[in-house]
Amino acid sequence: MKKLYFIRHGESEANAQMVYAHPHTPLSANGIDQARAAGQKMKNIKIDLIVSSTYKRAQQTAEIIAKEIGYPKNKILFSELLIERRYTGLEGQPWVPLQEKKEIESVNDLLERGRQAFKYIKALPQDNILVVGHGTFGRALRHHFVQDEPFIDFDTNPDPDPAKHLANAEVVCWI
Repeated sequence: MKKLYFIRHGESEANAQMVYAHPHTPLSANGIDQARAAGQKMKNIKIDLIVSSTYKRAQQTAEIIAKEIGYPKNKILFSELLIERRYTGLEGQPWVPLQEKKEIESVNDLLERGRQAFKYIKALPQDNILVVGHGTFGRALRHHFVQDEPFIDFDTNPDPDPAKHLANAEVVCWI
């Protein structure tokens, strides 16, 4: 039976500054510590494959966890399907709730990419997979993996309920 673990990257410098990140945004010092701690918590979990977003903060998180659990860094798969929602033109700007704008990837496009990622991950032959991704995209992916889990667009409809968010560097098991 396949098991899927998901982790949102550790805190990035953009998270700490409360701005929209760009693809090359690295982890903050706190984010590095968070990734190490997540790796330590995962030491007794069998992971056959790590698949990560191509964005720097996710790559760094995947590599730190791989080191902590003894997974070969050169065996990590990277996929563009797992990148964060596209915030074209907003990178570096302060984070504020948005109305659906053409600068950001539409909910329909995001959910479709989530569906494609779902199919990609389900087709992988490994049984114990860790996916390293991002908050908004992670919720889109969770929508496909967890039955009856609606996608909530916190970019346009902020929700203070922390149970609905994906915290930085918190590992969850979806299946």
